[in-house]
Amino acid sequence: MIQPDTSAEEGGQTPAEPDFSRLLEHLPGFAYQRRNDTIWSAEYLSGPFQELTGLPAEFLLHKGHAAYINLIHPDDREKTIHGMRHALEQGGDYSLEYRINLPDRGERWFADHGCGVYDDQGQLQRLTGFVSDITQRKQGDRELERSEDRFRQLLEASRDAISVIDLDGRLLDANRAAPLLFGCADRDSFLKLHPAELSPDDQPDGRPSRVAAAAAIAEAYRQGSLEFPWQHKRLDSGETFETIVGMHRIDLDGKPALLVRVSDVSEQLRYQQRLRQLAFEDPLTGLPNRQAALEWLEQQLQRTDGNPLLILSIDIDNFQWLNNTFGREQCDGLLVTLANALRAQSGSAGLAARLQSDEFLVIIRLKPSETGGNPAQEQERQVGQVLAALQATLAATPGLPTVMSFCIGSTLHSSGPVAGQHLTDAEDLLQQANTALSAARRAGANQQAIYEPGMKVGIERRLAMESRLAQAIAGREFTIHYQPIVARDGRVVAAEGLMRWPQPDGAWVPPSTFIPLAERSGRIRALGQWLIDSACAQLAEWRGKGLELGHLSINISPTQLGNSDDPLQQQLLRAIERHRLPADMLQLEITESAVLENIALARQELESLAAAGFRLALDDFGTGYSSLLTLQKLPFDALKIDKSFVQKAERDDKSRGLVESCVSIAQKLDLDCVAEGVESELQCLLLRGMGCDFYQGYLFDRPLPATELERHLRGRP
Repeated sequence: MIQPDTSAEEGGQTPAEPDFSRLLEHLPGFAYQRRNDTIWSAEYLSGPFQELTGLPAEFLLHKGHAAYINLIHPDDREKTIHGMRHALEQGGDYSLEYRINLPDRGERWFADHGCGVYDDQGQLQRLTGFVSDITQRKQGDRELERSEDRFRQLLEASRDAISVIDLDGRLLDANRAAPLLFGCADRDSFLKLHPAELSPDDQPDGRPSRVAAAAAIAEAYRQGSLEFPWQHKRLDSGETFETIVGMHRIDLDGKPALLVRVSDVSEQLRYQQRLRQLAFEDPLTGLPNRQAALEWLEQQLQRTDGNPLLILSIDIDNFQWLNNTFGREQCDGLLVTLANALRAQSGSAGLAARLQSDEFLVIIRLKPSETGGNPAQEQERQVGQVLAALQATLAATPGLPTVMSFCIGSTLHSSGPVAGQHLTDAEDLLQQANTALSAARRAGANQQAIYEPGMKVGIERRLAMESRLAQAIAGREFTIHYQPIVARDGRVVAAEGLMRWPQPDGAWVPPSTFIPLAERSGRIRALGQWLIDSACAQLAEWRGKGLELGHLSINISPTQLGNSDDPLQQQLLRAIERHRLPADMLQLEITESAVLENIALARQELESLAAAGFRLALDDFGTGYSSLLTLQKLPFDALKIDKSFVQKAERDDKSRGLVESCVSIAQKLDLDCVAEGVESELQCLLLRGMGCDFYQGYLFDRPLPATELERHLRGRP
């Protein structure tokens, strides 16, 4: 207890010590008492003063106020002095808060609460009060203010509409983004609205917006938080837009409320829809793609109405030739036209899809009555109907090539077992239709095939062969046999390089098997590149041994022409440069049918090859019925008469006449004429009599390994 100095007491009387003095010693602050004639001059201080301030009691006791006032923070000093004066003049209760700069403790916040003490006549005698350190609370208040400021800044920076609503849905507060999102003039106008005015009358699921909103508010309050999709509308245009709404329960001034965040996701949904279109829709025709067709078919297979499904896989014959002949733009238009026709054929209960470049899928849902107990017959009728629709569409559309054909593979699925098993897998059904399509393609152009279980075995064999072919190309397992080409006097003047594919068991895969397979699988270019390199390497080896050969012929596949990635001419030029060969030592054989598929493209590329110095031969001449005018426009050096005509010439007058015409055409065009497949002396005599210059066939020799052909070359005069 700090005793007051009694020397200055009026009347020489010492004030009685308060009865609660012991209690004051234990409070977290200090009590004071001062006279009513000065702003600050304590006549009594409780013990904790020194502990709280670090100052001795004498600092305030009877010392006037100047020293203490100077410790008050400059920003708080004036209002503190004004508060003290007002308390002295008016009496009553008072409460002040101010900062004190203590010498050893820095800036501290004090709270000063006091009241007046009056005599029996009601005159103010003194002030008594209590001072506590509120620094920690003030710091907490400042942190809370800063936190609230940051929170408000975050709300205002958000692009989402954020608002506070009560449990009746009334708007209490909102950030600046809220009125902007809903097309409202300003925040004040926005806060006068009811949330129901920000939604259309009904939600997309048919629920009235007011009812659905009230239910969502109640559920959010019950759970504490809730997030859900919602359709809102703009006040300025009435346009609706999709949002995600998040509600979180909060306490607002002791009352429950909801913090609501509204995110506009309409653009995001449009983007997702676009992604779905890209993932499931063909961009050219607008038809579903393979993935979408599979999903649709899976859904249909879950139905139990018993209606059969007819699945058609449709491919345009020679589409690459169409592209080269008519151009990509016109062929794109063709695909769109055909897609529309197929969409119409599939009907509202079916589906049309584009699986890849020129391959379409049509699924038709049949009524049980349509099968009439004969599903196969109805299957054929439907295929014929689709084909007729495609041809009618082509005929009715100006500018499209009408001379076209299609291959179609089909399979029929019903709710019962198919081929001994119950199919419920969409991938299986598409594979069946594709298997049938492959069978139709193998049969030629303009063919149809209905799926049969045995077809799968053939497809699996072909796939296994394709896999073996790819490995053989990578492992360079092929070899070349050389068949001599002899002149009228029997001299070997040239040879044709023919690829052979030996097997580990000593057997050979014939070229008639692996060449078409390489063409269909897209591996013919790699195989052709190997043939070019290997043939040039062998020619260079023979030249190095002094064994001269007029030229070596190699066959060129139609798919090797028009390859923009690595043009055939560039492959050839690289090979002859690497092996130091003249270009005219290579003769390129192109079949007549390949030339006729696209004369314009063939002419352009053949002229380029001829200009580079390579010899050109028209192979299998007579099978394609090319005209003399066509041949005059193309830069060939030789004609090779197809062996089927040569071998029939000795016993068939028509074949003999055809061969004679071929020889005559070659002579008129000043081209070398080579007869293939010569197997008898009679055939050779007939050809000599016609004036044919060169012969190739088993009469002279079979295709030989390189070492055996060398003996022919060494034995020449």
